Amino acid sequence: MLPARLADEAVLARVFAAFEALLTLGVAAGVAVAPVLIEVLGIRGALVGVGLLGPLAVIASWPALRRLDLLIAVRDTDIQLLQLVPMFRSLPQATIEQLAAAIDREEMTAGTPVFEQGETGDRVYIVEHGGADVVRDGRRIATLERGDCFGEIALLRDCVRTATVRAAGTAPLRIAALSRERFLPAVTGYSASAAAGEQIVATRLDELDGAARRGHR
Repeated sequence: MLPARLADEAVLARVFAAFEALLTLGVAAGVAVAPVLIEVLGIRGALVGVGLLGPLAVIASWPALRRLDLLIAVRDTDIQLLQLVPMFRSLPQATIEQLAAAIDREEMTAGTPVFEQGETGDRVYIVEHGGADVVRDGRRIATLERGDCFGEIALLRDCVRTATVRAAGTAPLRIAALSRERFLPAVTGYSASAAAGEQIVATRLDELDGAARRGHR
């Protein structure tokens, strides 16, 4: 639990430090510039000039602000997707935002495998659009839909992939992926998310074992 919380606290500390630095620089700049402006423009002119700085700064930075606004909209979508998964839903907001920033996306055509049974796992995935079939020993176990995660067993249990997952149906499968390095510290760093992750793993393993027993009848 400690590493993830320390990471969140470190981020907040840097944000507040930067904010305090900007305030200090602003006050210092005001003290230095105000007498010059008053001398050149007079009190009224200096007040008007300072008042125009804000709108002019917004106009000058509008393209960058627009790009940032679009990026935030995408990030909000990523956060909403993560919150569909129980083991992410219980994480602190700051941690979810960090995970959202680390998401990679993949898209594959129907029938294309995301990974194969027996492979080494290095990522966990969430279905964003389309469906994904879970196949073990040639038998389809389940079909995953939007908001369902997969690939967590290999990471949380440090084992090979227990099943094959491939794009289902006819529509392309779009998935969001998180690396082992991002996923494990976040989920195992908080007791609620770790418990939710273990519950998902236990349920999935029961489903796989049940399917295997039915297959041998």
